[in-house]
Amino acid sequence: MIDMERISRIRSLHRKGESVAAIARAMGVSEPTVRKYLRMEDFSPTMKVRKKRSSKLDAYEPIVRQWLEEDKNAYRKQRHTITRIHQRLREECGAEISYSSVCNLVHAIKDEVDPDPRSQYLHLVWYPGEAQIDFGEADCCIKGSLVRMHYLVVFSNIGFTQIFYGETAECVCQGLKDIFEYVGGVPKRCVFDNATGVGCRICDVTRLTDLFGRFCIHYGFDADFCNPYSGNEKGCVENKVATFRSNLLVSVPKFDSIVDYNGELLERSYRARDRQHYKKKENCQALFEEDCVSSSELPRTPFDVVRFETRRADKYGRLHINGCAYSINPSTARKMVTFGARAHTIDFFDAQTAKKITTMPRAYGDRVTEVTNPGAQLELLVKKPGGWKNSEVRNAMSDPVRDWIDGIDSKRRKRLLMWMNDLSQEIGFDVVAAAMDGLMASAKTIEHAEVEILARRMRESGTLEPIEMSFDDDLSEFDDFVFSQGVS
Repeated sequence: MIDMERISRIRSLHRKGESVAAIARAMGVSEPTVRKYLRMEDFSPTMKVRKKRSSKLDAYEPIVRQWLEEDKNAYRKQRHTITRIHQRLREECGAEISYSSVCNLVHAIKDEVDPDPRSQYLHLVWYPGEAQIDFGEADCCIKGSLVRMHYLVVFSNIGFTQIFYGETAECVCQGLKDIFEYVGGVPKRCVFDNATGVGCRICDVTRLTDLFGRFCIHYGFDADFCNPYSGNEKGCVENKVATFRSNLLVSVPKFDSIVDYNGELLERSYRARDRQHYKKKENCQALFEEDCVSSSELPRTPFDVVRFETRRADKYGRLHINGCAYSINPSTARKMVTFGARAHTIDFFDAQTAKKITTMPRAYGDRVTEVTNPGAQLELLVKKPGGWKNSEVRNAMSDPVRDWIDGIDSKRRKRLLMWMNDLSQEIGFDVVAAAMDGLMASAKTIEHAEVEILARRMRESGTLEPIEMSFDDDLSEFDDFVFSQGVS
């Protein structure tokens, strides 16, 4: 076989009247070769078919096919793996063959007999007003502690993300609500991973959690779920999960408030709109505007993302929720308590009167965790001051404050606990504790009036950082007079 250039030259010389012998001498080929290409009429390209080469495994292919056929009637966990087939061929048949050769043969036989549809992918078309939703994981430094967080990604030409401690229905609904309100519209269809906490699809049956079902109805969108282990069905959101981790979450984010940081993430996500779509080769801003036009309007009434449930507290006034113990209040011991679980907090209510007892941060994770509310113990501690040494209130105090209270007499300690309880119910235990710590650092003593003034100032300024204050007068006598009159 000679190249096309030489064949063209042979035919050109023939058209000019050169003899076969002269052409053969000029081109350095035999005369039969010249005659062959002069007689040839069709020079159209032909497809080359790759011929199967012989292999050492050809002799063992019938045996491998037999083993795979027998596997169809065996328990699925006792079928041949490629490693086992390789071992049997070497041990029972004495075959000197490599593992990769066996691997190629087994895959070829399986694809021939029953092709696996999971290895075949459809090119998906996404229309304006449709969104793909998924979760990713990344480490964050929250108040100085490194925590593995989950971030929700919503993608529809432009991606948005929100970060949470978990992947519960409360987290998903809160994240979607914040994104919908930021964008100003609601997609008509949302596609979820089958592993999210809002529901799942089993065969043709889709089951939604109660909270997410209400959320879908409230905002008026359809929720679809992918098949298990079929992330490709969510289109481009899988890539967006990795993109957000690389671009927005590197280096490790450091923040104190998840709510504030989520607001920052929305702004940073939206700023990435002025670029070209990697697949559609169009401006993302123009595509996003099409999505907004095709989206539904926000409902007039915002959705309250909360899940209510009623349980009985234990003898310590604790409620166990998803492996976490919440120390609500000793007064709730063995009583029915209703809790409202949100994405970041949990509200606790008296089940009979619906009166709110307290709000506590929500705990996530597989490890058993106890979330305490030291201020809730104050009321009972006033009645049982002897429990001060082992109380959560004492444990929550700074070392200087704790040592100072340990050093005062029991009568004064009881009065201290009384006004701490009254002030905490009005202002909050955290503020009172911070005010006491601030005064202890400057005055080396704690007086009721000074704590109350400083705590109220801190409450008004919205900070737990002590505010510099100076007191020229000794108010201890005033405190003793107030307590002697029974006034708090």
